[in-house]
Amino acid sequence: MDQFFNAEREVAKLLSIPLIDVGGESGIGYLTSLLYMGDELHPNAAGSLRHGTFDAEELRGLSRRGFFGA
Repeated sequence: MDQFFNAEREVAKLLSIPLIDVGGESGIGYLTSLLYMGDELHPNAAGSLRHGTFDAEELRGLSRRGFFGA
């Protein structure tokens, strides 16, 4: 997973596009897997709620910065 998350960050940086960095900033990861993961890859109910809440706030931030237009 770390390689995947790093690749996402590298591509976003190369393309100069924003990245919703779930793997690095949402609090969902290896250290919290018992709380948020059902099987080391897929989120459980609590993880899905955290993921969705994180994504929604990140999208709101992009919108406030005008990323989606006026």
